[in-house]
Amino acid sequence: MEYQVWTNENKDGKVNNYEYDLVDLLGEVYLSRSNNPSWTKPGERVATMVDDGNGVTINFGSKKIAFGYDEQVQILALLLYNYKDKLQLRQNNLIKSI
Repeated sequence: MEYQVWTNENKDGKVNNYEYDLVDLLGEVYLSRSNNPSWTKPGERVATMVDDGNGVTINFGSKKIAFGYDEQVQILALLLYNYKDKLQLRQNNLIKSI
């Protein structure tokens, strides 16, 4: 599965900024910068996440953070509380290519 992560450029504005690509390849999730020219390194992979059945491990470059499932919910609740902008996950499907 592939998703696009969109945010809003202006505080309280509409969601209009394509920031990241999120790709799930057999349980390993990759987060990469979009090909938006505003990035210094468009397309660069910035994080990965793996669910091993006992919890989730997230890698940010050389940083590795492991969470149990209960901690995952707690972290998500804290991040959602703190995040003030808008964010959307979008999935684009190709219908036909000739």
